[in-house]
Amino acid sequence: MDGLAAERTPEHARKALTALRVALRVAERYGELQANPCSGVRVPTSAEGEKAARILTPEECAAIVSQAEADDARLGRSFAAPLVALLLGTGLRLGEALALVWGPDGLDLEGGTVRVRRSLDRVRGADGAFPVLVPKSRASRRDVPLPPEDTARMLRHRMASGRPTDGALVFAHPGGVALSPVPAYRAFKRAALRAGIAAPLPRPHDCRHAFATHALAAGLSAHAVAARTLGRRARAAPLRARAPR
Repeated sequence: MDGLAAERTPEHARKALTALRVALRVAERYGELQANPCSGVRVPTSAEGEKAARILTPEECAAIVSQAEADDARLGRSFAAPLVALLLGTGLRLGEALALVWGPDGLDLEGGTVRVRRSLDRVRGADGAFPVLVPKSRASRRDVPLPPEDTARMLRHRMASGRPTDGALVFAHPGGVALSPVPAYRAFKRAALRAGIAAPLPRPHDCRHAFATHALAAGLSAHAVAARTLGRRARAAPLRARAPR
């Protein structure tokens, strides 16, 4: 684990340890091992340590989306604003958003639903591309309601993208090739900087924390929020503001 963390990253080592621990746990269960040798093994952290979650306020979220819209207009594209708005409105992981396809099996505009069925890996494959992965568990396959304002925004994004057919990637290069996470990180950081967000600068993953925090503040139960962000079994209720007492 020390060698892998030094050669790659602590995150790579952590994923490898998790996979190995699960496999050896099965061997232990079947009597092939007396004990799991992964027990007690810890992965070293980076020099900076784990970054704390940055909880964005509703005003900061709106400012980042507004600056992303300005960047898109300046560059003559449709990318940053719909992506950031989608992350904030659904709590999707960046990899899940970048792997979304148009249509009933992904971003279903007619049904107002985002069906999470795939995710773009953060590590390049042997061919240099970022592979698309299926969820690790059945629970990770989840349906997330799409707010009406985001449905309209994504419809405009589809029109601006040349009206791609169902099954095509929602966010892609002009030829339909999947984007890497790098442009998304850069676009998000640039929008946050221009929005005047105070340090520490947020990351795209912080949109998940913002979504969960704002959903709880609006009156959604913790169980329902977990169903939308983590895929845990729960009946997804519509997002409504809490009635004043």
